[in-house]
Amino acid sequence: MGIKNPKLVQAQAAPSNQTNQNQYPPAIDYLLPKDEVKRQSGYSIPSIYRLMAAGKFPHPVKTGGRAVRWRQSDITAWQLSLQTTDQLKG
Repeated sequence: MGIKNPKLVQAQAAPSNQTNQNQYPPAIDYLLPKDEVKRQSGYSIPSIYRLMAAGKFPHPVKTGGRAVRWRQSDITAWQLSLQTTDQLKG
């Protein structure tokens, strides 16, 4: 039985020698198209690619042909890494 939605990938769980009934199942990491990344980031597509070239934005994964998608976890990590305005005042 395969994944029904090809835009979803399952994150790999860390290997463990112990089985624990309280462990959570592996998280699902959504693959986001450009328009959703644009919406979540607040940047235009050209700005996103400029930030990627400068090493300041996550790179997408290739999903076939010329199609690319961004991992939701990468976008979330990028958002969490941003400084707030009071941190910038320093």
